[in-house]
Formats: sequence, C-alpha cells, structure tokens
Amino acid sequence: MFMVGKEQNIDVPASKNGLSLTSIEIRYLRYSWEKANSVADIGCEVVAGLLNDNRTRFRALIESHSNNWLGAATFTAEDVKKFQRAYTVAKGVSMFFNKASYISQ
Repeated sequence: MFMVGKEQNIDVPASKNGLSLTSIEIRYLRYSWEKANSVADIGCEVVAGLLNDNRTRFRALIESHSNNWLGAATFTAEDVKKFQRAYTVAKGVSMFFNKASYISQ
C-alpha cells in the first residue's frame, strides 16, 4: 500500500495512486494513531459521526432498514457502545486502522 523510501529498506508496494511516504512520515502516522486510539474509542467516534451526519449513505442505509428509528437523535460514542451492531461496526473500523497503521512492518 505504501512506498517507503530506501532509507528504511522495507519493500512495500506503492498503491495505485502512487502514494509515497517516507519512513519518518510512517512513524509519525503510527504514533498519531496510537496516541489518538489511547485517548478515545476512534471506531465508536467514527460510527457516531456517521450516524449524526444526515448527508451520509451510512445513515440513509440504517434509516431505510429501521423504519426511521434514528429520528433526530444525536449519537455519542457511548451510545454506539449500547447497540451491538453499531459497536461491531466500530470495532471493525478500529481494527482496520490498527492494521493500516502497521502495514509497513
């Protein structure tokens, strides 16, 4: 996914869009993710944000299958943890970012 500079001697193929990150940028991204993930449940925050945004297809999909259950409610990360399906999606989001942050190892 990432093309790493020669200084790190890691052979990771570049993505189709040609994204190229240096080893310092990769370390910074990894550090930033670890710090953010230790302070908040990023997966739950992302899912709550998607549920609160009327413009997303995520919210439209949920509403189409829930008979407008969401209504005008505003959701927090704590609310997401109360609903098993939403929490499962949130854990998947976190797992994705965890794996992406270590892709160059």
